[in-house]
Amino acid sequence: MQSWLEPLYRQQIAGLFDPRTRTLYYREGGEEGLGRMVLAHELAHALVDQHFDLKAFMYDPRVQKESEVQLARQALAEGDAFLVTLVYQWRQWGQDVSVQDIVDLDPSLLEGTIGAASSLGFTDEPVPDWLVRLFLSPYLDGYRLVSAAYRRGGWEAVNDLYRHPPETTEQILHPESYFQQEPVQHPRLPDVNPPARVEFSEVFGELSWKLFLEHFLQDDAAAAQAAEGWDGDQARLSSAPDSDVWVLEAVTVWDDEREAGEFAAALRKALDRRRRTSGLWPIRYSAEQHGNEVRMKVEGPTPKPSTHPGPTPHPEPKHREKSYGDFAGREGIWGTREESILSRLLCKKKG
Repeated sequence: MQSWLEPLYRQQIAGLFDPRTRTLYYREGGEEGLGRMVLAHELAHALVDQHFDLKAFMYDPRVQKESEVQLARQALAEGDAFLVTLVYQWRQWGQDVSVQDIVDLDPSLLEGTIGAASSLGFTDEPVPDWLVRLFLSPYLDGYRLVSAAYRRGGWEAVNDLYRHPPETTEQILHPESYFQQEPVQHPRLPDVNPPARVEFSEVFGELSWKLFLEHFLQDDAAAAQAAEGWDGDQARLSSAPDSDVWVLEAVTVWDDEREAGEFAAALRKALDRRRRTSGLWPIRYSAEQHGNEVRMKVEGPTPKPSTHPGPTPHPEPKHREKSYGDFAGREGIWGTREESILSRLLCKKKG
């Protein structure tokens, strides 16, 4: 997956604001109009930082530890800057628009951006649609929450989002769940049996389930409907020292049994298509519903080092820190873990 992420960020990042050093970087040589739009976006981050300390907002130890929380906060920051960018760009086009005019537009009008971006040559190397969708999510999905807040109370309501930030991607995808303060459940998986060891355990979140279902169902509407109703989850990757098999387990909680059943049916269909897809790591799986819970277990072979010739890899840094916003070094879409859940389910074999 790293072979996709590096060129994606390296070629698509035109500017960044790093709150750790409070430094704005800008790539010269691009189209003038695009450059001004990028600067407007990054200056919006810098302005927010003056009032809400984005370093603490994004680099708090709890945020760094929990990928779902990090992605939700990132979406808030990017959605905010995206709104500023939209207003700036429309005015550059000679349109006398207010912020209210922009947020009153149907948010679904932006959905075409996802499909258009997916069909573009995002990098010199092919990048899968699901990764492009994840790349764009903080901007487009975050904009939904920010625009909903602005409609409720202007910029002061947007400021309140930083004072009481979203905790899940459900609150980003469905702003009403944020404003209604719907509680999030925290189900727990049973402990692994020795000598198996836990590689990592984290919340997967509605957005990641939605992306997985989209990829294999090839039906965005059905995937979105199946993932809606998410109420919490725990996902865990484990392995044993004397085994070449990894085990991915997840327990999800849903609003009610009907929502759980809908997700379970879609999950089984997606996993079956995943199992039958050539070129991916072979898996065995189970997905069972118990009331308003759905439990999943997937087993597959531990990837071996690739012998396939390819580009010389970049030297690995001694320490990786999840980076913020448009920073090209951001590896923390789900976290810094290379063996992420989505990479196990979606990435192709090498060699």
